[in-house]
Amino acid sequence: MSALLTLSACAVATWLLRVAFITLLPADRLPGAAHRALRYAGPAVLGAMVVTSLIGPDGLAALAPSARHLALLAAALVAWRVRNLAAPIIAALAVMLVAAAVS
Repeated sequence: MSALLTLSACAVATWLLRVAFITLLPADRLPGAAHRALRYAGPAVLGAMVVTSLIGPDGLAALAPSARHLALLAAALVAWRVRNLAAPIIAALAVMLVAAAVS
């Protein structure tokens, strides 16, 4: 029960922060430098998630190739060639499904 309460409190806090940020400082009132910098927030977070997924919880010692690495490679190749948001996700899911079926 305490985990559910903690999760709910975090969800409410996150929602309140988002609402406060949107209502107190709309995007059209941001300084130009901040507006330009925020364009790179999404790719930076995605890059951090990919690197974290590649390295894993054990650090660089756990860089043995796995299905996860193949899925990320497939997603990167598809994203580079197609430049569509859904295509790399579908490619990575397909590689993971094939890897799960084989093992």
